[in-house]
Amino acid sequence: MRRDGPAVTPATRLGYAALGLIAGSLWLWNAGQPVWLHAVRMLAILLIVPAVAQRLIAVIARHRGHSKRQTASVRRLVAAKGVLIIIAMTATILLEGHVASLPVYVAGWLALTIGLGGPAVHHRLLAGAPVGPHALDEREPADDPAA
Repeated sequence: MRRDGPAVTPATRLGYAALGLIAGSLWLWNAGQPVWLHAVRMLAILLIVPAVAQRLIAVIARHRGHSKRQTASVRRLVAAKGVLIIIAMTATILLEGHVASLPVYVAGWLALTIGLGGPAVHHRLLAGAPVGPHALDEREPADDPAA
């Protein structure tokens, strides 16, 4: 099996597992709300928290003297999370009234998809990672609003 990126560390796997549990818990917590409001809240939380955490981690790394560090591409994270929320919303709209305890199933799907799928696609979410099979030499600049 061919690897496209660096090996995923245990800390990265743990981070995705935690994010998956948080996303699933948030989906359950907001069950019963209108689906559009539910999705807006999920996107806001899933976009703001990692952006703040990424900045905090970068500050800590600089403080400790670590100069080089791979960062996540904000555009790719937004796209990936947007796709997950759209799928969860669509499933909720289509299956509502037909599946008992639907929010539990959707929350479980979110948790498993993020927790297990996140490490598998992690290398594609990094700034500068190749976008497609023919883009190995093309690099995306880091998403830094200060630049």
